[in-house]
Amino acid sequence: AAPMARRLAAAGASSGEAFRQLEQIGDQLAASLSSLPTSSLVPMLHACAVAGLPHATLFAAAAQDLSGHLGPLPIVEAFEASAALRLSIPELQALFNTFMDEGLERRLPGTSLARLVAAAARLGFMKGEHTQRLLDRFLTIASPMRAPSVETLTTLCHGLYLSSWSPGGHELWQIALWLSVLDQTHKTHPQSIALRNFALSVLSCPQSQEIVDGFQPHLQLSIAKILRGGQSAPRIPMSDTTLKFRHEVSEVLRRAGCPYDLDFNLGPGLSVELTLPGPIGTLWLLDGPEAFHHPFFSRAAQERSSSSSG
Repeated sequence: AAPMARRLAAAGASSGEAFRQLEQIGDQLAASLSSLPTSSLVPMLHACAVAGLPHATLFAAAAQDLSGHLGPLPIVEAFEASAALRLSIPELQALFNTFMDEGLERRLPGTSLARLVAAAARLGFMKGEHTQRLLDRFLTIASPMRAPSVETLTTLCHGLYLSSWSPGGHELWQIALWLSVLDQTHKTHPQSIALRNFALSVLSCPQSQEIVDGFQPHLQLSIAKILRGGQSAPRIPMSDTTLKFRHEVSEVLRRAGCPYDLDFNLGPGLSVELTLPGPIGTLWLLDGPEAFHHPFFSRAAQERSSSSSG
């Protein structure tokens, strides 16, 4: 399945027949999974992720076979394949719960822990205690002075952002220290967006603002640089659905005689599509399929919002 998945990804939308063939292969694999070597499970799921094929039956069968048969790293890779497809199913949730109940995160290196946080948060599997437990483990095995790689730290921050993490003083200080060490390190456009989203999510909480107020000036400056970023990053292409939706909204406002501004830029990769000027002002996000880049709204985020407003 893997060679066909790569051919499908390269061919794009013109390979409908190859996509149907790959789906049929997935059906056959799901039906005969028990007769295949366990080591082939993760490559199958990865092939589906490469092709963009959310084969729920295959993922569900693989999740049941993965539990207890493979080490923790292949399970993390399975979660990543599922997260790439936004495929959140009960069998994978059960696999994650088993993973945490058995304490398998203690067998993972720091890079894999960060990947697990990001993938499980994207799938909506993370509860507050899960996030804190994985972060505590990461802080235990990582060097407090030598920062992780940019890729690892960005992945960790992205996972914390997606899981609506409520930071504590020591944990946030350590992450801010690592970010300051990597201040001058080159970051890709997606990495800059991930770090910016993390910083904004942290500073949107009054409790976190008080924690950051107590940081050393150079740590506060590092967070400010992440928020400000550069202005030369390319703009992410928009889908036709999103463009049509934004046109319809602006037309309604124009006919109603309501003044508005379009494409208000807050920094690289962070902008709002429409603003209504006024004493208070209103910022509108008018997303179509691009809404998948935002975190799922979880009960933890709702409780955090309620506690902040109270």
